[in-house]
Amino acid sequence: RDRSVSRGLGDVYKRQLSYRLEQLERKVEKHNSVVERTFQLENNVQTAFSRIDEIRGALHEHQEA
Repeated sequence: RDRSVSRGLGDVYKRQLSYRLEQLERKVEKHNSVVERTFQLENNVQTAFSRIDEIRGALHEHQEA
């Protein structure tokens, strides 16, 4: 049996595996980026709600005065 053929197929398999690993790494990076942005947005929304509550309180106090 010619071993050069099997070595050639092994190289193809390694390249294919390397390519697939790179694609998976890119997908993971995109996913992590979305998670990070979502976390930041959630913090921003919470800050906005807190500020709205502060403004409502100040408005209510002003109306009572």
